[in-house]
Amino acid sequence: MIGRPRRIASTSNEELAATPRARPRSRWRVLALALLLACAPSVDEQLETIRLQQEIGSWEESVAGLRELLEAQPDHPEANLLLGRAQLSLGQPALAIWPLERATRAPGWAN
Repeated sequence: MIGRPRRIASTSNEELAATPRARPRSRWRVLALALLLACAPSVDEQLETIRLQQEIGSWEESVAGLRELLEAQPDHPEANLLLGRAQLSLGQPALAIWPLERATRAPGWAN
């Protein structure tokens, strides 16, 4: 026998936030996000590592780091310039064209 549908009591967001179970979860998520952001190297740190790799001739390693950086920020002018330089140094001029063109589109990077 089908009876009347039961009415579900609605709770406000404040009531949900006050429950002991909801509060720790959100704190752990915030803490985990903060830790991830603190551990992740900044773009400047990544670029410094890549510049050092290129100075000592570790072109292939620099390409791997640049691809990762450019995946997150595809229009970053210095990263594109460094990728183009690395591709030229690895004897792959056809692969250097696109990142070099992209780098020159940014203001101040055309020279």
